[in-house]
Amino acid sequence: MNKILFFSILITFCSSISAQQFASQRLSYIGEMMPAKSIPQKDSVFYCGKVLAGKDLVVNYNEKNEISHLGVSLFSAESKGLINKDVCDFIERIMLDFLLNQQQGALQRKLDEYKITLTTTNLQGRQSVKNLSALLNTMKDPVSFILQRSEKEYFAVWKFENGTGLEMNFPANRELIFGTNKKEAEFVLNSELSKKNCLTDSVLRYPFETQMYMLKSEDLFVKEDNYFVLKELNNQQVFRQDKNKNFVLLFDKNFPEMSLKNLLLTPQMQSNLKLRIKHRMYGGFTPEFEIKLTDFTCFFKDQTKSYCFVEQENGKLSAHLVIHSQQYNYIHLLLITCDLQEIFKENGVLKAEFYTHIPQDNIKSLF
Repeated sequence: MNKILFFSILITFCSSISAQQFASQRLSYIGEMMPAKSIPQKDSVFYCGKVLAGKDLVVNYNEKNEISHLGVSLFSAESKGLINKDVCDFIERIMLDFLLNQQQGALQRKLDEYKITLTTTNLQGRQSVKNLSALLNTMKDPVSFILQRSEKEYFAVWKFENGTGLEMNFPANRELIFGTNKKEAEFVLNSELSKKNCLTDSVLRYPFETQMYMLKSEDLFVKEDNYFVLKELNNQQVFRQDKNKNFVLLFDKNFPEMSLKNLLLTPQMQSNLKLRIKHRMYGGFTPEFEIKLTDFTCFFKDQTKSYCFVEQENGKLSAHLVIHSQQYNYIHLLLITCDLQEIFKENGVLKAEFYTHIPQDNIKSLF
């Protein structure tokens, strides 16, 4: 090998090592439009006058040293924690997306593609944003910001010191807000969920107030519930009273359907049961893994609501667990089929199929 060829290969190899990697196709698309070598190699708030003269940009990296966030710096870390970090990151990212497309004369096309409206307000009235960079350059502290959410969209409002305002409407859509397609989101969820690192040290507090429950039978009580799409698919939990008249969640071999439903709806119920999950992912990929049932239920408990339907037929239990994200309008669906007594075994294993990130527009057709 001659020296010129060797050094060419070496330069190419070194360039490939130093090239920045992105956590999603959307971030890669934005990064490719940025001026060459303008993005710092570590978490930074940085200036890039070729993109925006009057405000800084922000970049963050994940544990894989991939760029996980890139946008216009509009919120402090503290503000994001108080407002909604995911939505704030989205707003910062989409503003940079719009700025870069504005430079290519494609701002309105991108607004239409994402189904987003940007409107300015002042004493003269309201009008669509034509020059986003000029508007952001005038956004000086202090700036008042309000974020509101309806069932299907978010509404963000900025009030500038000079009396100008900016209003932004955007869909409450997971793919848009997180900037990941279904395939990317499913791989992230599969990786995080299969780590089984959820803490389940929280404990249900007893006793409950008796007026919180409706009498179901002579010794069973039901907490008032709500449902998802179908009344049978609800978050109703079943209780009975112990000898001290305290309410305890039902877990009884004589009531297998209700017992399994309580387990699936209550992260704090202690159980040695495991789920053997086949994750049916985009493109026909179906990885399998085992996870403790309590780890699975507590993994989703903070930002979603769960609804369950369990029925018994021919000596088997069949369960449908819907995990609903109200904020971003999608569901995960867990389907379980098992023998009646499997849930009462000391180390029982329940086979399950898991479908994830199903858009809300497709939900009614499922049921």
